[in-house]
Amino acid sequence: GGISDSGTSTSLLQELANAQAAYASGNEQQGDNVMQAFINHIQAQAGVRISAEAAAELINAANYIITH
Repeated sequence: GGISDSGTSTSLLQELANAQAAYASGNEQQGDNVMQAFINHIQAQAGVRISAEAAAELINAANYIITH
């Protein structure tokens, strides 16, 4: 896929789990903050451990979650 190592994948999945937990508990602001950290993580790894295409898709999805 678009992510070249399992450490990065695991870290991103944990961030998503944390955001999901925040949203599920009704803490939308915390969920949004975690999703922004997820975006920052992806941006830092884009072109390094995450392909540019995968990074763009992940960032678009995260922004959708934040705005909806």
